[in-house]
Amino acid sequence: MSDPENDRKGDNPSRIRRKATSRRETLRGSRGVYKRGGVWIAVVEYPRDKDGNRVRKWTEGFATRKEAEAERDRLRNEIRSGVDTPPEKLTVGALLDRFVAGKPDLSPTSLERYRDHAGRVKLQLGSMMVAKIRPAHVQALYTDLISRCRICSRATVDRPARKHKCVSGLSSTSVRHLHALLRAAFAWAVRMQIIPRNPLDAIAQDAPQRANPKTDAFNNVEIAALLDAARSTRWDAAIMLALASGMRRGELAALRWSDVTIETDAAGIERGSVTVARAFAQTRTSITLKSTKTGATRTIPLSRLGIDAFQRQRFRQSNDAFKAEDGYVGSGYVFTQPLGAPYPPRAFTLEFDKIRQVAGVRKRLHDARHTAASQLLAAGVDVRTVSAVLGHANPSITLNVYSHAIAGLKEDAIERLDARLRAAIDRPRGA
Repeated sequence: MSDPENDRKGDNPSRIRRKATSRRETLRGSRGVYKRGGVWIAVVEYPRDKDGNRVRKWTEGFATRKEAEAERDRLRNEIRSGVDTPPEKLTVGALLDRFVAGKPDLSPTSLERYRDHAGRVKLQLGSMMVAKIRPAHVQALYTDLISRCRICSRATVDRPARKHKCVSGLSSTSVRHLHALLRAAFAWAVRMQIIPRNPLDAIAQDAPQRANPKTDAFNNVEIAALLDAARSTRWDAAIMLALASGMRRGELAALRWSDVTIETDAAGIERGSVTVARAFAQTRTSITLKSTKTGATRTIPLSRLGIDAFQRQRFRQSNDAFKAEDGYVGSGYVFTQPLGAPYPPRAFTLEFDKIRQVAGVRKRLHDARHTAASQLLAAGVDVRTVSAVLGHANPSITLNVYSHAIAGLKEDAIERLDARLRAAIDRPRGA
């Protein structure tokens, strides 16, 4: 029987051992930090291995407990985020999900495109272990996507393909985008030391190349037919501004009247400009307001046609408000529905498709942007100015996209050079 007095003084050896054991178990268990040999050490628990055995990792020694706790917390965070997931346990599908989830700064449309590409990969490679992926597996995936029906290839695990008649395969540009996503995901896995090397590096030269961008500008007959068909609709001003300014559909949808300036100068001539500062991005599930594609704000001078288009739209809104009376809610946007709410970007495409069918034109709304660029280049406007109007990140993009239009101007340039040389040659001597 123990002596209470001795217990209070701490002289009972068994009591001392129980205290020490309890303290050590607490440090190793809930806190995972303990002192050994004069230094502080942390221990963390990893998921059990394939045989069900416990897996632990001890850190190096630290001078202070605080340093050991910081290292413990870092390792635990890595375990929770899957950074140290053994390759034999990590599937390609899980890797893609983790990589895409780590891209919160992507625009909604880019994020949707990433998820669509990831879904295509998951159908064939999603259940394979990351460590077992070889270049041949990825090359076979690309071959299948290009040769198989593109509607079938757009199907994902969560979104099966609808009933359809099979058409041609996925474009080389889409497969190239998928390749970029897959290569970036595996590069991240290499940086996180999940795998030793990136299998996508071996097929970098063999991956499908991005096709030249499609830039079908409207010819003069098509422009006239299109505007004539739009005259009796609510979309004549929007189509005219797309042609006269080269704005994207998301930028047109997000225009506010505060972005539009129309003034009369001292000579009595109306002059105007529009500031493009934001755009609507629409996915299958949401519509969000964001910055422009490049994140930059640009100001575009308005031609007489552009000024007239804005004035027609202002009159249309006033007429809508008069008809709706108290049911009209002013939103401040330029292109609005009869009760004042802004149109989503896809409404521009849907309504344009109806109008182009009436006009007998087989081009897209986005081709109005290409038309504006082609007309400016044909008029002799320099590439830097055209780039500023279109909102490209730099003039090199304009050169790449519209190289064919610029090449078409060479003959005209040579003819002008010829005319000037002839004028010099035929000039009377001494003049």
